[in-house]
Amino acid sequence: MVHADKLQMGQLFMNIISNGIKYHRPEVSPIVSVQCEDSEFGYKITIQDNGIGFDPKYLDKIFKPFERLHGAAELKVTEWDWRFAGK
Repeated sequence: MVHADKLQMGQLFMNIISNGIKYHRPEVSPIVSVQCEDSEFGYKITIQDNGIGFDPKYLDKIFKPFERLHGAAELKVTEWDWRFAGK
């Protein structure tokens, strides 16, 4: 079980969903699925998308702050992104 701050968890979910939309394959519409179910220890939350994925060799780089696998030129910034960024 994890005890967490509501605002930080909200930001986490917004970032995960935003990334699921942002990092999609150009020829495929993005789909993000969020499911929540009761479990023995609390809630189990599952988030899945049909995004571009990543090569496991970059696993150590992906979870470092301020690191990206794809440059800004490769991404199409959406209105969704700016709304979450508070701009």
